[in-house]
Amino acid sequence: MNIYLIGGGALLYLKSKQMTKDIDLIVNSTLDYHTLRELLLTIGFQSIKPTPGLERTNLSDSLMRGDYRIDLFETKVCRCLQLSDNMISRCIERYSKDGLTLYTCSPEDIFLFKSVTEREGDAEDSMNLLRTNTFRWGDLLDEINNQMTLGDASWISMTTERILSMEGFTIPIRDSVKELELKYMEKWADQFEKNHIGNE
Repeated sequence: MNIYLIGGGALLYLKSKQMTKDIDLIVNSTLDYHTLRELLLTIGFQSIKPTPGLERTNLSDSLMRGDYRIDLFETKVCRCLQLSDNMISRCIERYSKDGLTLYTCSPEDIFLFKSVTEREGDAEDSMNLLRTNTFRWGDLLDEINNQMTLGDASWISMTTERILSMEGFTIPIRDSVKELELKYMEKWADQFEKNHIGNE
């Protein structure tokens, strides 16, 4: 079973955070999701879904044990962002034993995932990722383009907002992402007009 860290736990490995009680995990199959969830319940975690800030997301489950929380996603985050093949190819293996392998996603992909969540601390985590890692901006832009082809791309507005809020950082893809958002909004407006004017 492959498990991918996309939140606070990954930031620890990337030296972008000193401590965390919240762990975000994503798995790439329904079988792995159910297997991991049952394992967590077996060792004392309890389901508390939905968790504040993720009510509108595709959060599969949120589990607590004491002060520790694990947000568990099955293949998608926020209904549209998927654990893509390209994301998996950028992951780094951190632990492997008895058929279980733990990976961390790349800083770029973690930033993308965090750009579409609204929990307290996610914006700060995004800044810390930028402070402590050398970003491959081309990879991030390629992944944004890729994700926009995989389903509803309305999340692009949240990603654009997060990027624009990162003051004090040089972000070479800033204008490209703004353009992608504009194109999405124009396409959405055209479709809305066709659907409504055509039915009048």
